[in-house]
Amino acid sequence: MVLASRLFFLSFLVLAFAQPFLPAKEEMGEQPTISIYLDNSYSMSSLVAEKTKALDEAVRMAQSIVDLFPATTSFQLITNDFLPFSNSIKSGAEITDLLSQLKLSAISRSSSEILDRVKENKSTLFWLSDFQKSTFGEIKKVDTTLQIRLAPLTLEKYTNVFVDTVYLENPFAIGGEKNTIHVRFHNSGNKNVEGLVTKLSINGLQTSATSIAISANSFTEVPFDLVSGLTGNNKIVVNFNDFPLSFDNQFFLTLSYTTKLNVLEIKSNSQPTYIEKVFGNKDVFSFRSFSTSNLNYSLLANVDLLVVNGVDRVDDAMAGAINSYRQNSGSMLFIPSAQPDLTSYQRLLPLPLSKSTQAEMAELDKPDFQSPFFSNVFEEKNSSLAMPHSSASLEWGSDRSAILKFKNNKPFLSQFDNTFVMASPLEKNFTDFYNNALFVPVMYRIAASGKKTEQSLYYPLSSSNIVIPSDTLISEEPVKLIGDQELIPSQRQMNGKLFLELPKYALSPGFYKVVNKKVDCARAAD
Repeated sequence: MVLASRLFFLSFLVLAFAQPFLPAKEEMGEQPTISIYLDNSYSMSSLVAEKTKALDEAVRMAQSIVDLFPATTSFQLITNDFLPFSNSIKSGAEITDLLSQLKLSAISRSSSEILDRVKENKSTLFWLSDFQKSTFGEIKKVDTTLQIRLAPLTLEKYTNVFVDTVYLENPFAIGGEKNTIHVRFHNSGNKNVEGLVTKLSINGLQTSATSIAISANSFTEVPFDLVSGLTGNNKIVVNFNDFPLSFDNQFFLTLSYTTKLNVLEIKSNSQPTYIEKVFGNKDVFSFRSFSTSNLNYSLLANVDLLVVNGVDRVDDAMAGAINSYRQNSGSMLFIPSAQPDLTSYQRLLPLPLSKSTQAEMAELDKPDFQSPFFSNVFEEKNSSLAMPHSSASLEWGSDRSAILKFKNNKPFLSQFDNTFVMASPLEKNFTDFYNNALFVPVMYRIAASGKKTEQSLYYPLSSSNIVIPSDTLISEEPVKLIGDQELIPSQRQMNGKLFLELPKYALSPGFYKVVNKKVDCARAAD
């Protein structure tokens, strides 16, 4: 009995120093929830040690975290897709099932987006990622009650080539002009890439292929000539085979020949003019012509090119409306009359204007084919090109950069920002320019320079807003975005444009149509 008493005494003494705590029943159910963020962006397709994909390794690590905790522990699993399951608490068994279904996603998330997704009552967040600098961003504020455990995955060093930029050499090609697509490739790796075969396909048919070399951490630009005869919307794909990272080996863009140029002519009377003839192609231009006495100036709002043709005098009302139009990046071609009122002309042209003393028609000098204005206009730079003849009614001093000029270096056609000025009226007594081979391409290029509603060739997947012209909408019904996925985005119309608000990274790469009943306009997302 003495021995038993001593043992009991020692036992209670040990318990007293251990200070055990027995929680109340209601407290035992309030166990902290463990959050796991698992990065499943495309960069996680890279390999880690032992030829294992980073995503597979991250899944294994997440499962080991689940196994560390008791079966009663609650979990939250967050992936880049922000799927509905990340909003609710799951058991360990449910997390195991979700991990077995994870796939790579085109969506990338910044650190702030991930932290915002974690609920307020969490005590620990396990962060499994390769921590790409381009997407991680800056952490501005962290809840001090949240314990973050970073688990970086170290990727093997691979060269990775991707398309950085695509642009057209001639942004708005019309009238059968040549055009070239320039593709800028970026090698983000530390090794040179040799013999990379790149291909260009148009509407499902391969049209070009070339082999390129890209030095480490550098860029290479490749031109692809476009085939002629393209009309409507054209689906273009740039692709290459860059092993082992293949998620960014295709680039989608759309080339549209559906948009018309809006040209408006102001003339002195109602008689037909050569301007009306040159812009009469209804497949390319939407042309309207008004006399000075029958013009509604509100029509200037949607004009790409305004032609003031043969007007003797520019009054205050006309000058005010045209100057307002030009301040909004509108382009103007000014063609003088045979009897110009120079004082009124200077309301539109702040130039040292004077009447020309040249009475006889003289041949124009050969154009500078190296000028950007004539880029892609001619297949061959023919020195034997017959030049037009002209006599001037208007002069404005010397202009070495004139588009066309006389052999005495006086300008015949000059450009000042978005304004083009011609020295001669388009009349038989002054010039034969309207019958010359240069007339159509020069007029077309002037019209194209004023294009204000140029549509993007492609939109990045990160785009949250897309703006397209709304002049083709035929109903009040909301438009749909139809491709590999179909959705009705938030949308609003303003000033002749349709603004589509898309969930960030909501779409997969590919081609989509903006559909309003039976009217559609193809767009590419990349």
